[in-house]
Amino acid sequence: MKVTLLVNGREMTFSEDELVQIVEEHFSSENSSKEELKETQGSTENQWIDVNPELINQKVFEKKRSDIVQEKTRLLILEALEAMKKEPKYREAFQIMMPSKGWKVKTFREMNLFAHQKGGHVTNWIELALYWAQKLSNGESWESLCNKPDTANWNRIVVWKDGVALVGGSVKEKSRSSAVEADVFDYLMNIPICDAVPSITRKMQK
Repeated sequence: MKVTLLVNGREMTFSEDELVQIVEEHFSSENSSKEELKETQGSTENQWIDVNPELINQKVFEKKRSDIVQEKTRLLILEALEAMKKEPKYREAFQIMMPSKGWKVKTFREMNLFAHQKGGHVTNWIELALYWAQKLSNGESWESLCNKPDTANWNRIVVWKDGVALVGGSVKEKSRSSAVEADVFDYLMNIPICDAVPSITRKMQK
């Protein structure tokens, strides 16, 4: 049996065997892509990532970005780089980590205690911005960091300028936010938090 189809404006004729092969390859490729995405989501959980502020290529952040989210991120990074110049502690190499969530709820105080047990503290906005700067300096694209949906399992809790921020997206919560989106809420200091994990920062381990 032969079947004639219109493909991209052209008539093409396929045998039944050819059509079966095309359909099988399509679904095989689709399933592979889904598996690959599943593997990358949350794949950095419990992994300490190195950040060396003094090796960041600051020229990456000189030019204004036309995209609103990218420009907001660039300006925050510039603030963090300025803080680094004023405060020597931010020039020291450090590591940052997003733990897996093995609990139902934790208060901010409990997250702080958890971070101390891991040898660090809850990440602040300067450390987070320097981490983003490191990623961009290392070659990650602005689009990947700022515009694509976050592939982390959970939002991250970060100490912000005037409170506590919920940062990034969450695959578990089906959030489409990018990794750099931050919402600051004062009340997060005092209530149980069920949909986030603390971002943890510690000094570079030798």
